[in-house]
Amino acid sequence: MSVSTIQSTIERYRKEINDLSTKIADKRKRAANAQAKADKASADARKSKSTSTIRSKISESERYYKEANKHLSDMADLEKKRAAKDKQLIAEEKKLVKAQSDEEKKRIKAQQKISDANERKMKSLTQTVRTVQLEQSKLKAIYPLLTVPSEDAYDVFISHASEDKVPFVDTLVEELLQRGVKVWYDRHVLTWGRSIRQNIDAGLRQSKFAIIVLSEHYIQKYWTQKEFNALFSLGSQLGDFLLPIWHNITPERAMEFSPMLSDSFALKSSDLSVAQIADMFVEKLNYDNNG
Repeated sequence: MSVSTIQSTIERYRKEINDLSTKIADKRKRAANAQAKADKASADARKSKSTSTIRSKISESERYYKEANKHLSDMADLEKKRAAKDKQLIAEEKKLVKAQSDEEKKRIKAQQKISDANERKMKSLTQTVRTVQLEQSKLKAIYPLLTVPSEDAYDVFISHASEDKVPFVDTLVEELLQRGVKVWYDRHVLTWGRSIRQNIDAGLRQSKFAIIVLSEHYIQKYWTQKEFNALFSLGSQLGDFLLPIWHNITPERAMEFSPMLSDSFALKSSDLSVAQIADMFVEKLNYDNNG
């Protein structure tokens, strides 16, 4: 039984006990008044010399004595009921102490569970930071200057899962190309026999920005996660580099995948058309070039 339910029962018992106490006090008062009247009538009978008066006063005295006894009997019944309620109240108050103790134990246990979960998240975040730092050290060894000739540079690298190509990523790339954006896109760059890893590394090194199409497919695939770590490492060195798009995924799921993305503003494919996203990138690109 919950604490609130027990408290409600206790309040009800206390009210009933107060009501019984009021009734008992009333019966005690009535009994005393009837007793006083009976005594007076009896005294008047003893003083009177009139036979009729004596009979009348004795009859009156008997009537008041009966009334007093009735009130006393009612009072005794009410006191029994109050004693029973007092006993029930004590039992409920004991229940309340136990229920409050149990709830406190549950609260402490829940707090400990939250604390343990937060500790696990911190450990996971620490491990992610270490992974990123490791990727950074690898990138510094491979790309010490992170610079390429301007004629070989791309405006944007598209990081995505292959399951999201049709229709979203293909359409986005087409919209960007129509606006004169130089796009590193695996479908256009990778050819038969060429090293996938080397071409991706080169694409990352040669791009001004990286659009990450973060979806459930992206999160679940091994290679996209490796690519994300490399992108995040570059982003930590180049500053305003990563441009996330949440595609068919909730913000909570995205944060679960990478808590460090919480500091990056992301576009949502559910809120914007592909053309609008392309326009926003061109606006950002022009601002960056002119800035």
